[in-house]
Amino acid sequence: MSQDPVTGRWVVTPHERAVVPSSLEGLPCGCVVGVYQMGALPVRLAIVEVQGPYCVFDDHHAGALGTMAGSGDGDEEREISGQSGPTW
Repeated sequence: MSQDPVTGRWVVTPHERAVVPSSLEGLPCGCVVGVYQMGALPVRLAIVEVQGPYCVFDDHHAGALGTMAGSGDGDEEREISGQSGPTW
């Protein structure tokens, strides 16, 4: 993010808005989570891409938001329930 020298407003560049795939992680329940970096911002998202065929967790459905790390809102991380896997 940079500040416009004329208006003084903060400007987010297209590069900073880009969502970049980082990795795919398999969970013990069989679900697959995609990890995404939010451009140049210190935000990473983990989204359930595929629910495992025998997964028993209600919040493990395709598109479910699992982890937000480094968002700066004081709530640095929220894990997907039932998982104690890697910290992103």
